[in-house]
Amino acid sequence: MTGFRSKKISKFLAYICGVVALCLTFASVFMPGVSGSDGPSDRPEWKTGLWIWQSYSGQYQNHEGSASAVDLLYVQVDEFSDSSGNGCPNNIIVSWPDKLPAASAYFAVWRFSGMQPPGPEITPVLTKAYLDLKARVTKSGQNLVGLQLDFDCPTSQLEEYGRFLSTLRKVLPEQELLSITALLDWFRPETRIADVVHAVDEFVPQFYDVGSGDWQEDLPGIAKTVDPARWAGVFNAFERPYRIGISSFGRIAVDCRDDNAPLSARRRSFFRDMNPLELMNNMELVLAAEQTNAAGETVLQFRVNPRLKEYRRYCRCSEKTESLEMILPSKQSVYQAYVAAQAMGGWCRGAVFFRWPLNNEALALTPAEIQRLTAGKELIADESMVEVEDGYCAATTCSDLFLRLKDRFPRKPVTLSIVSSIALEYFLPGGQTQAQLNGPRSIEVSLPAYAGLPRIYLGRAVTREPATFLIQGKDL
Repeated sequence: MTGFRSKKISKFLAYICGVVALCLTFASVFMPGVSGSDGPSDRPEWKTGLWIWQSYSGQYQNHEGSASAVDLLYVQVDEFSDSSGNGCPNNIIVSWPDKLPAASAYFAVWRFSGMQPPGPEITPVLTKAYLDLKARVTKSGQNLVGLQLDFDCPTSQLEEYGRFLSTLRKVLPEQELLSITALLDWFRPETRIADVVHAVDEFVPQFYDVGSGDWQEDLPGIAKTVDPARWAGVFNAFERPYRIGISSFGRIAVDCRDDNAPLSARRRSFFRDMNPLELMNNMELVLAAEQTNAAGETVLQFRVNPRLKEYRRYCRCSEKTESLEMILPSKQSVYQAYVAAQAMGGWCRGAVFFRWPLNNEALALTPAEIQRLTAGKELIADESMVEVEDGYCAATTCSDLFLRLKDRFPRKPVTLSIVSSIALEYFLPGGQTQAQLNGPRSIEVSLPAYAGLPRIYLGRAVTREPATFLIQGKDL
């Protein structure tokens, strides 16, 4: 009986091994991006990062305490172009933001806005600027691991760009990583993309702002669908580490056209820093359609009242404005892109989100929201919250009140009451909200649909003694 049982066990184990082998064969044939043969056996840990992009229009929002430390921060430190005529600026000014959020590692990002790849003359200046920055950043305890170039190189000039990157890679110390952003157009057949990718330590394909953005498109958007079946084999073939660039921001588009111009002359203007709360309060917008595009973003289409006296101020059009479109990131757009990036397998090392929101940006997701979505959770929080900051009044007690909505982009108008623990002397409304006293201890707040702001300033409450403030009801 023992021998018979042993034979049965041996046959069963052989059957299991055969099934496992068949499954691995299936995966290698039909899922090349996930095959173990496509990447190194000692594959590094998956890491998620964000770009911090400085801008003339404002600094990044400081969300300290709202999210745990991120793996990587790609920090823009300068933007330069070939304005001198020889491709070599005499000096590169480096701006490293103060009080950067905590991260395991940082990349310093240089944006090159020239029409042609930079020449080799710039490599000593760029290398010195980076190493000087590294010495300064290291003293502050931050781990700067590499340099990233952000250059939308014309696809026809990739060979020249590859030569520049090869020169830069030789000049940079070996332990410093060289990274680049990459346009998807570079990876079409018969380009010199290999010259570029093989010269760097990491590339980041950008899956956003790929389309033409024409108004005639059926349902435009920002994000492009991350499709592992199409892209995993393409990227993994270079045997170079890469991370997928994912959109986490929204945008408002305005349809501008002259009454006498043909339909084909309609001009679409895009704005990332428009305040949806201000627009909804002042533009008399009528929601015409709410749809979801192929990448999972929410696309809202509004009709505009052109008789409104100040509509041009908000739409920023000199011509007639009839339509306004709001593109919003969603759980679907962010989560499905992140999962698809993980399915790339092979040499894929993670994802990078564009971007950490600036102070004047309302439609970009916060780092905490991105972390929640990539964990498979909903964008909607457990409940709305009131945040109180000391107003530092000399003769009395005053508090600045801020609201974080449970649903950042509510589909219907929101009305709620904020109750003080003691009677209010008076309340000074602020910002773009409709907030007013509704009793000795109650402030009534009314917000339009799709308010969008991650943190809404309500106004200043004045009391005789320090007070606490709570939202009445927990289902808001």
